[in-house]
Amino acid sequence: MTSRHVALIAIIALSFVHTVPVRGHAALVNPALVASVGIATQPQALNPPYLSEMPTVDRVMHAMQTADPRETAWRQMGAFYELMEIIKALSGHREYTQLKFRTPVLYGHVRHPLYLGWLFAFWATPTMTVAHLVFAIATTVYILIAIQFEEKDLVSLHGDEYRRYQKRVPMIVPLRIGKALAKTPLANQEAESA
Repeated sequence: MTSRHVALIAIIALSFVHTVPVRGHAALVNPALVASVGIATQPQALNPPYLSEMPTVDRVMHAMQTADPRETAWRQMGAFYELMEIIKALSGHREYTQLKFRTPVLYGHVRHPLYLGWLFAFWATPTMTVAHLVFAIATTVYILIAIQFEEKDLVSLHGDEYRRYQKRVPMIVPLRIGKALAKTPLANQEAESA
C-alpha cells in the first residue's frame, strides 16, 4: 500500500468520524466504518483489474491516427457515433413525452429566474473594470436576445397558456411596475379624462 492509499483512507475515515454509542459508552468511530476501511485497503478495491486492462485515451487516439488528417477525423467521428449508439442501447428505448407547462416557485415571480441569476453574477462585482463592463454588457445583450428566441419557441410549444403566463408574470425583473402604475388613482383619473 502506497502513501497515496494511506492518505486517501485517512481522509475518508476523518470525514466519517463521529461519536456512536456502543454498549452505553461513546466510541469515536463507527464500527461499520472500520470494516469499510479494512476492505478499502485491499489492492483490488483501489485498483480493480478491469481498469488495468482498459486502454488509455492516448492509446486509442494513436490507434485511430493515420497519415491523412481527414481519415483520422472520420475514424474519430465514427468512434463517437458508435459510442452514442452503445449508450442508447444500454439506456433502453424511451419515447419522448411532452412536458406539461408548469410554473414552480421562482417562475411564479419572473419568467426567467436563471437568466436573472446570471445577470446578477455578471454585474455584481466589487470593482467594475472596463473589460468586465464590456463583458457584462455583451452577456446582457446576448441573454436578452436569447430570451426572445426562447419565448417564441415556448409560445409555439404551449400556445395560449404561455401567452397568459407572459401577461401575468414579468420577463426578467420581478417587479410589476406597469401593472402597479395602472392601478394607482392618478392613472385611473388620467384614463377617465382622456
